[in-house]
Amino acid sequence: MSSHGISPSDIGHHAEARAVWREALELCRQQGCTTDADRVRRRLDEPGADR
Repeated sequence: MSSHGISPSDIGHHAEARAVWREALELCRQQGCTTDADRVRRRLDEPGADR
C-alpha cells in the first residue's frame, strides 16, 4: 500500500490519509500480518501525520 502512487497526504488530504492508514492497520491486524501492521503503525506515528 505504501508504494501505490501518490498518497492523499502527498496532496494535502491528511485526514483522508490517516483514515486510509487506519483501515490498512485494521486489515493487517485481521490477517495477522504483524510486519505490515508495524509498518502502518509507524506511518501513523510519523511527525506531521496528524496535520
